[in-house]
Amino acid sequence: MSRMMGLFDLEKHFAFYGAYHSNPINILIHIIFVWPIVFSALLLLHSSTPIFDPSQLGFSQSLTLDGVLRFNVGFIFTLIYALFYIGLDKKSGFVAALMCFSCWVGSSFLAERLGSSLAFKVGLASQLLCWTGQFVGHGVFEKRAPALLDNLLQAFLMAPFFVLLEVLQSVFGYEPYPGFQARVNAKVETWSATTRVCGLCGSGNKECSVFPEHVMDLVLDNTKRLKMFWDSQILISSLKSKASFKELKSILHDITCLSESFSSIAFNFVPRLDNVVVDSIAKAALLAPNSPSFIGV
Repeated sequence: MSRMMGLFDLEKHFAFYGAYHSNPINILIHIIFVWPIVFSALLLLHSSTPIFDPSQLGFSQSLTLDGVLRFNVGFIFTLIYALFYIGLDKKSGFVAALMCFSCWVGSSFLAERLGSSLAFKVGLASQLLCWTGQFVGHGVFEKRAPALLDNLLQAFLMAPFFVLLEVLQSVFGYEPYPGFQARVNAKVETWSATTRVCGLCGSGNKECSVFPEHVMDLVLDNTKRLKMFWDSQILISSLKSKASFKELKSILHDITCLSESFSSIAFNFVPRLDNVVVDSIAKAALLAPNSPSFIGV
């Protein structure tokens, strides 16, 4: 049950998406290419065998516009996407659902006009173009691997909705509920900070020795406070052995950002820290190899 609720946690998923899409050009590329991927995918699926024929149930042939609309795999995917988006947020989800069915109807008419062979070629070429554009956006502008490498479900199921939600927010200032964007921004910052701190260990997010996966989940979900004594000792060790002076500013920023998530680190850094654990972490960062000594810290 909790796993199902997590699937509809819009705040968490949109924050994860935002952590991978912060560059304005990459965001624009996704706005241009994501929904055409949906359209061209339905174009490819149009020739699949219908699951059922409404005329066999006594409905008029006009229901399918004389066979143009096929209740096949493409329709099933359209229905799943539409219902899922409405489940995420009723207002913007309804708009997304309309767009899904518009893509299904539009791709059906185009496929009938082009013929199955040409429709398949056009759909395949569109997929290659759109996916290439997104990979270029991540590699050249975002300078980070796309989210599909970490979360396939989000990349294929949620991306169209998130692109639409970004447009609604930017153009109309829409929020699913008051304070939504502020909470998402905070989680994006926490996720990004956690990723950078984990990078000090030379390992990826999922194998990071500083923040194990279950700890990372608790940070991102913000469901409970954590006692960080043991993890702070690991972090101190990592900073002593890996950090450099050039990384000092970002290290302190990341630890400060993460401070709001932990009971032992409950305030921002000041020149002199009263909390022993936080003070130890700050000193470890400041006195790391290749860094000058900071007397009196």
